[in-house]
Amino acid sequence: MLRDVRTTISDGGLISAPSGSGVHAKIGVSPKLSTSPILIKGSMSAKKIQEQLGLSPLADACMDSVENGASLIYCIPVAASVDGKVGEVKKTGTGTGTLTITGKPNNSYQLVVKITKEGGLNEAACKYSFDGGLKFSEEITIPISGQLALAPTGLTLVFATGAENAKSFELEDTFTISTTAPQMNNEDVLTAIDKLRKIKATIEFVHIVGETSKALWSVCATTAENFFSTYFKPLFFVLEAPNITTGQTVEAYATSLISDRKGCNSIYVQVVTARGIYTRMDGTTQEINLAGIVSGFYAQADVQQSIGEVKSFHVSENKLLSLTPVGIEDYLAELDAGGFLTFRAYEGLAGWYVTNARMLAPEGSDYQYAERVRVHNQMAREVRKELLMQLQSQIDISNLDAELEAIAKFAETPLDQMIADKEISAARIIIPEGQDILSTEKLNLIIRYVPIGYVREMEVNLGMENPFVKEAYAIAGVGVRNSDKNEAYDTATNLWSTKAPASSEMTNFGCSAVGNSIFIIGGSRPSNDSNLVDAYMVNGDVYPAKTAIVQHGYGKNKAGVYKDKKVNLPVYVGNCYYHDGAALKRVDSATNYENSGWQSVI
Repeated sequence: MLRDVRTTISDGGLISAPSGSGVHAKIGVSPKLSTSPILIKGSMSAKKIQEQLGLSPLADACMDSVENGASLIYCIPVAASVDGKVGEVKKTGTGTGTLTITGKPNNSYQLVVKITKEGGLNEAACKYSFDGGLKFSEEITIPISGQLALAPTGLTLVFATGAENAKSFELEDTFTISTTAPQMNNEDVLTAIDKLRKIKATIEFVHIVGETSKALWSVCATTAENFFSTYFKPLFFVLEAPNITTGQTVEAYATSLISDRKGCNSIYVQVVTARGIYTRMDGTTQEINLAGIVSGFYAQADVQQSIGEVKSFHVSENKLLSLTPVGIEDYLAELDAGGFLTFRAYEGLAGWYVTNARMLAPEGSDYQYAERVRVHNQMAREVRKELLMQLQSQIDISNLDAELEAIAKFAETPLDQMIADKEISAARIIIPEGQDILSTEKLNLIIRYVPIGYVREMEVNLGMENPFVKEAYAIAGVGVRNSDKNEAYDTATNLWSTKAPASSEMTNFGCSAVGNSIFIIGGSRPSNDSNLVDAYMVNGDVYPAKTAIVQHGYGKNKAGVYKDKKVNLPVYVGNCYYHDGAALKRVDSATNYENSGWQSVI
């Protein structure tokens, strides 16, 4: 094996205890085959995309991605190994004529043919729809041959008259037909994936267009690991889950997906189960897998940004009309927990949102989400690029530590840039000791980084409070020993917090509140009974100097002596009262104590 800069991924480091371009590749069935990738740009119209890729599943997926943010897609068209199928023709109406379908569909269609003028061949007229009747063609007279080619689809409508030609097709006669899209097999996909090795551009991920099975999930997991370790092309796969089958209940469908997930673990594979009725760029409305939309979101997002970020990513209800199959929303929690990417609605918000950008990662992995994988893939690419320039460098063994540190410094450049771009929080490089460079000619480096954090859930404690009673303070006193602690209890949050301690350990003092001040008078302190009056300003938390202004007073009876007057201190919020020997008087001077923290009263 040729020598290179190789990277291994360490997982499990998060167990408690430059922006991505989003350039990606798509592999899918298309009649427009090419020996090299076909480039689809974000500036292309639906018509231009269809000219490049034909009316095909690959073209549809590209339209979905471009419409939702993709700027550049490398498309690898594949000839179908499994032909699309035409379903049973169903008719409503009184006409005696019939309709059959010939040809091979190049996509999934919900065909509706509606008679708009009665009569026989060369007399009756019709219009047709590819999307279940949401959008119809212009009216067309049925040819005398009875054959009407739907050129872009690969299908031909064949009309046949009944016993009475004039009554063959009656007004409002309607024919409905469903077709399935042509499909690739797993060998087709692997052959197409191999072509990605020749693309020099950085490909972040690969979207496989069309339904996939557990077998392909596992194959893609192995392929991605090979691309990382052998070809030095870190990437991940976005795959489409199989659709619900005819007669299958939604519960059974969800259960089968979760069952398929078992035993398939990879941080490089994402399976999109989200489906819905979606109106595409070309105006057609179809029931689709939403992986194309997901791919567009990745193109918009920075590498560290979750495409589930509510304020940044959603699909309008005017575009995504509903999720399918009907009832799937009851199973979104199970599918999300199972590691699948789903879409959801939030009560009170319009539109549809990605629940989580889940990967099929093993339990306990640091890389449960695509944003984590995108960050580590970018880091691996950029660090390798810097260190490649240091291969074959000379090392002065007499100054080994300094020489190795100088090389390691080059790896810091991309890490520092990722920190500056807020793609990671911090990073460090470790050079293991005892490396025998002379014998092995190999330098080992360890990189550890702190990722960006995410708020994926919130819990709000909602309740009432009395604006006149916000905090209660526990200051000093006797425990195992005398204390100087000052702690505040917040009645709104039911939490205690530590404040600035009292001036010393103390007990048996008088105490009362005046406005935003708490007065402590006299009491016992470590050396003797106190002659101090302290004032604590609750708006601040520092200590001004004390001034001894009180005669010795023992506050066991909640009293002290202030300027030769006995001070009685009942705890009346907002005022402090004292008795001057003749009458009870009030101290109401909170405005005189605007400084923060404790201070002595003069």
